[in-house]
Amino acid sequence: MFVFAWLSKISKGGSHNPLTLLSPTISGSFSGFLFTVCIRIPAQVLGSITIVKLIPQTFPEVGHGPRLNVDLHHGALTEGLLTFVIISISLGLAKNNPNSFFMKT
Repeated sequence: MFVFAWLSKISKGGSHNPLTLLSPTISGSFSGFLFTVCIRIPAQVLGSITIVKLIPQTFPEVGHGPRLNVDLHHGALTEGLLTFVIISISLGLAKNNPNSFFMKT
């Protein structure tokens, strides 16, 4: 999560989805890992930088950022736990039975 927070900081607010990046990397082969590290992560960073620069021009009323209604530590802990649970469930379903109903939805 620190890497994705750092990527968000250097892209000045770009959003990165760790589920789509980390799931194939963890459960796949070494070539899949290299593809993710060398192609997918840089592509997401460049895409988010481009979108972050285009959004204020296209929609000037948008872009003031989200507001957190709880303490920063509670928000970060909740985000981290939810990300961990989602990735764990996704990897568990992918490993157990790829033809199951849940994997098709």
